[in-house]
Amino acid sequence: HHALTATLIGADGAEIERQLIVDTGSTFVVLPISLADSLHIDSANLSFRELQTVAGRVKAQIGYLHALRIGGRELRNVATAFVADADIGDNLLLGMSVLDRFQVTFQDREDRLILTFRN
Repeated sequence: HHALTATLIGADGAEIERQLIVDTGSTFVVLPISLADSLHIDSANLSFRELQTVAGRVKAQIGYLHALRIGGRELRNVATAFVADADIGDNLLLGMSVLDRFQVTFQDREDRLILTFRN
């Protein structure tokens, strides 16, 4: 697995740093619902949806993270799925809602991941 450190930013400027696993099979950034509270995301702005995961189907609340910062680049309005903490454990995911904004290169021999921002 490739992982990286990202700073999650709420609309009120609250910042939380977390390790995210790069998952090209995930449509969204996937975070535990407890982080939505910590980032002061209004639950009225979230819509319910069922998602298919490797472990099966999970209920999620879909919304937008105000911003996410990786490698000095700040991305705004990031589509995010918030799931029950028990359903996600420590597996916070960096999905295609972020990865689509980059050219992604995996160098497995060197155990490196290179993200090049698309202009």
